[in-house]
Amino acid sequence: MHVVETANAIVDSDSISTNMYSYQAGVRLLEELQSTYRAIIQTPTIGSLIDDLEESPFEKLRMCTVKKFRNYLVFYSVNDQEILIERILDGRRDFLDQFAAE
Repeated sequence: MHVVETANAIVDSDSISTNMYSYQAGVRLLEELQSTYRAIIQTPTIGSLIDDLEESPFEKLRMCTVKKFRNYLVFYSVNDQEILIERILDGRRDFLDQFAAE
């Protein structure tokens, strides 16, 4: 199984890492993001299912925090062949609004 990042996820990670308080923090975030991806590959069900959303178009979407950067959430789905990273968002914001803006 392998990870595929959507265009939105790539933009999210680039934006978050470049807007960190320092270059080193941005690099560490990207490293921890890769570590989180490896954990998801090892255990695809590690993330919580987003099942508390009524009539959600994301019924199979999971989320988990980025290791050592707990304010950031990785939203992903799993199928037989790949793990699709949909978004990486700041958990301190309303992520539903960020999905709706797409």
